[in-house]
Amino acid sequence: MKNILLAIHSLIVISIASIVYSSSYAQQGIPYISNFKQPDTAKGKILGVTEDENGTIYLLNNKGLYSFDGFQWDLIFKEDKPLSFTINKKIVVSTEKGLFLINREQNKQLAAQPIADTTYDYYHKIIGYQEKIIAIGTQTILEVNSEQANTTPLYSINDSTKILTDAFYLNETLFVITNNRKVQKVTSGKATNVKQPQEIIEIGSLFSNHNNTEIYIIDNQGYLFTFNGSKFNRIAINDQHFLKESIITGGIAINEHTIALSTKLGGCIVINTKTGKTKHVLNYETGLPDDEIQTLGKDKNGGLWIAHTMGISRADLSLPIETINHFKGLAGYVLSAINLNGTYYVGTSEGLYILEEQKTFKEITVKRSTKVEQKATPTPEPQAVEEKTEEEPNVKKKRFFGRLWQKITSSNPKDEEEPVSSSANETNSRLNSKEGVQYKKVLTLQSVEYFFKKIESINGKCTHLEPFNKQLLVGTSTGLYLVSGTNAKTIIPNIQVNTIKISKKQGAIIGGSSSLFIVPKDFTAQLVHSFGNEQVKSIAENSDNSLIATTDSHVYYVKANGEGQPFIASYELPSVENGSLQAFNIGTAIYLLVSGNIYQLAADDTFKRDTLITQKTVFGAITEQNKVWLLTKNGWQYQAGDNEKLGNAAPLIGLFDGINYISSSTSQLVLVNNNSQIVLINNPIQIEIDNTLPIFIKQILDYNGTILHPKHISLTKEQSAITIRVSAPFFLKEQSTQFQFKIEGLMSRWSEWNSAPAIELPYLPSGEYTIKVRAKDALQRESSVIPLPIYIKPQFWETPWFIALCIAFIAVVVFLLMKLRERQLKKERDILEQKVKERTATIAQQNKELSTQRDELANQNREILQQKEEIETQRDEIEQQRDKIVRQNEEITQSIVYAKRIQTAAMPNKDSISKIIPEHFVLFKPRDIVSGDFYWTGQKGCKTIIAAADCTGHGVPGAFMSMLGLSFLNDIVTRNEETQPALILNTLRLYIKTTLSQSGTEGETKDGMDISICVIDTCENTIQFAGAYNPLYYIKDGTLTEIKGDKMPVGIHLNEKANFTNHILSCDGIDMIYLFSDGFADQFGGDKNSKFLSKRFKELLMRIHKMPVSVQHKLLNESFESWKGENFQVDDVLVFGIRIPRSKS
Repeated sequence: MKNILLAIHSLIVISIASIVYSSSYAQQGIPYISNFKQPDTAKGKILGVTEDENGTIYLLNNKGLYSFDGFQWDLIFKEDKPLSFTINKKIVVSTEKGLFLINREQNKQLAAQPIADTTYDYYHKIIGYQEKIIAIGTQTILEVNSEQANTTPLYSINDSTKILTDAFYLNETLFVITNNRKVQKVTSGKATNVKQPQEIIEIGSLFSNHNNTEIYIIDNQGYLFTFNGSKFNRIAINDQHFLKESIITGGIAINEHTIALSTKLGGCIVINTKTGKTKHVLNYETGLPDDEIQTLGKDKNGGLWIAHTMGISRADLSLPIETINHFKGLAGYVLSAINLNGTYYVGTSEGLYILEEQKTFKEITVKRSTKVEQKATPTPEPQAVEEKTEEEPNVKKKRFFGRLWQKITSSNPKDEEEPVSSSANETNSRLNSKEGVQYKKVLTLQSVEYFFKKIESINGKCTHLEPFNKQLLVGTSTGLYLVSGTNAKTIIPNIQVNTIKISKKQGAIIGGSSSLFIVPKDFTAQLVHSFGNEQVKSIAENSDNSLIATTDSHVYYVKANGEGQPFIASYELPSVENGSLQAFNIGTAIYLLVSGNIYQLAADDTFKRDTLITQKTVFGAITEQNKVWLLTKNGWQYQAGDNEKLGNAAPLIGLFDGINYISSSTSQLVLVNNNSQIVLINNPIQIEIDNTLPIFIKQILDYNGTILHPKHISLTKEQSAITIRVSAPFFLKEQSTQFQFKIEGLMSRWSEWNSAPAIELPYLPSGEYTIKVRAKDALQRESSVIPLPIYIKPQFWETPWFIALCIAFIAVVVFLLMKLRERQLKKERDILEQKVKERTATIAQQNKELSTQRDELANQNREILQQKEEIETQRDEIEQQRDKIVRQNEEITQSIVYAKRIQTAAMPNKDSISKIIPEHFVLFKPRDIVSGDFYWTGQKGCKTIIAAADCTGHGVPGAFMSMLGLSFLNDIVTRNEETQPALILNTLRLYIKTTLSQSGTEGETKDGMDISICVIDTCENTIQFAGAYNPLYYIKDGTLTEIKGDKMPVGIHLNEKANFTNHILSCDGIDMIYLFSDGFADQFGGDKNSKFLSKRFKELLMRIHKMPVSVQHKLLNESFESWKGENFQVDDVLVFGIRIPRSKS
């Protein structure tokens, strides 16, 4: 049974596909279609698609409600078995559990608020009309007040035999549909039948027109009607039979006269309701992933959203872009294409093809009543007449597949009309005199089909197509051909044509294989010059008819001398890296593209760098006659000597990747890319691209995931890690939007353009900042700048009040000390006065003794004077000793300072490091004047060697060891040419032990060093590491990984291993690596005067690793000084950070 169903399904699909290409409509080209990738979590049956005021698309499927901005999918609402939704300021969703109102404010978490349950009814559809939101149940219709979060009943059936299947508003009047059959008008809560055509037996689906003044109604037979509130009008559609067989499931109005219909089997059909003609058939054959369409939506930029079983797609019907590679007949991969006077030629790897038109006619017999015998007058062109065929009567089926098959095969006999022959050519006519009936056989146009036909005489790769003398020159891998219509003539056989230059004076100039030819207007090829083994790759022409020809490695000047040998000279190439050479004309000027740089041929006959055309690096150039298309970092750029307006189409070219061929005219651009797409950009000089790119902030989250208000962001320093989620809806190219930010007050320049829509700022110092955000899309349109003011509160010791409090406290302390001192001095004065009194009494008492002791005192005075002289002599000697010590200290200090200069000179400076490591920083903070820590870099071929070491001791002893280490590393890497980290450490240990005479005996010196060595190999795209105690940190995919060094120093060690361990890892995905000593982690400080420790050091590196290296250096230094505070620096500090460049592959 399963095989039978599969066979029948295949038959249905094949039948519908044949209808597409046998209908009276012939598709000229398919519009620009984007097929979007949904994450697995967002996949499911799609029930509705709507755009909000910001340009974001909302999609409801059986898993929930999602938003999509062309870059990222977000789950908005998750509830089992959702049914319908609409957006009107707020989102209203109906599910089998009831109605929910969803808040969308930036500064609030998304929350679903229930506003009606399914106790009394089941609301299967939500519609919006102007400011109203209407919920349609099986028995009741409610109006939803999104502001008050409540509902108001509008209408109720109160009849269990009837079911409300749909409803709509027209001119402020509510209409309802019951049991899919009757349209009723609701007035004052009562419904009355509206007179409707008898052929509408069952209503399949309905949708409003572009301005809600009419309703399109589709019946179960696939016929389309309009209803304006009082009158029905049937719309005649040319491909009605195709629509009927495809099973219409719904539709949407795109503009006044254009609608799109979704089908179950035939994709999406875009129809002009004024003419009844099909404008586009969008299905699997023309670019959609599937033919079964679930629902349709539209956006304000002219996009038609098509939901199918494979996901969702967008067809842009407003862009002047079409593709034609879907037409059948092409073989091989497409290399070139051109529109020559309305005829398309396509060159592939298998040959040359022409797009041709084929009309199919069918002879049928028609009749009409007449009273006078007459013959119809033939018209110049047969007109399409819809063919009606007899089909089997309706057969009632019980199962679902039977009902589906019945829909496909059944028809309504009374809808079949006799063909009309008033506009058809007669091929045979005869008169039947019975009752005045005339029978005629006429030709009816059945189909107009386009296909690619191969021009048989041209084979090989067709790489160049150039118009020449109203015909087409075709350059292939097998020769040069002249094509007129479908006829081809060989001009130059057995050459590979690399370039064709059309000259108004000389004719066609051909660069092929190793030769240069000129083909004048009589098409007789003339050999100009042969370049031996060099292939001629490009040609430019001077105003004096001389030529500039390039090969893989040379640029030649070629000047013909009548019938003799031409004058040949070689230009000196610009002093740039070797690369492909491409010469071209812009007007009459000659330019040369070399390794991404453009040079102009100057008046002194030399090529000089040109910056007027572009200051950006050129990644590719596609040349035409006297004009060029340049691909730069900012997209495609057009340069020509005449019609610069063709450049209006340049942004649209950026929608396609891998463009390798462009043929342009004022009416059309024809593009070919490496996916064999043939893209047409129509009327390029009239293209005006709206430069408005919407941008808005979706959410701002703090480090805990709390949503912040965008206008009032105030955080503490510990909370300064924030994430800004940005959205710039753009749907022409999925995930092509780029984002950029700048922090005023912290960054002097904008960040690099990045494709991540979330800006993560892991750390911000205290202060007031303005974060500016902008976006750029694939059309190179830049959005406006969104400013976000943010205030990071300072730590309490950084606040003015704390500083003022400290000053006041010091003033009070000084005042109290002065008062205390004053009191102490007063007390001492009183004591002194008392002592004076006592002493005076004693002196009075002793006066008598003075006379007797005078002589003795005189002698004592002499002794005192003598002792004084001795003391003064000793004082002078002490001062001399002090001065000598001061001088010695100054000399020692000067020596140490000079030693620091020597040590600094021995280590690599910033400029030398930057030459081999463009993005790096070195945080180097000696504890004393000279340091026991040192760093060293070197380069050998593709390998860059970086070392960070911590020698035994500090100051002068450590500095001596560092000088030994620097000298030995230079010797090991430069002279011994050793580049493996482990072997470098082994050799360095041997040098240290030999120099310091370390043998392991007791009492000898144990000096040495802890060191980590890293080797970055850009050729192998690897990192090698070996360490003596010191580890290496690297950050990859947001995770910090530590590679520990061996637990032994470079020097004598008790448990010494024979060799150090060599670690090798790939550079892929690694963002930053860090080498360091233990000084940062061992520093005491903080609130508890504890060590910084490795854990806190790792967390700091994780917060800053995405920032520019200069900012990382600044933040590391600020963090260290902030932690240390007033404490003494306990050790030398060294941190060496390197950003790993992305692999060029």
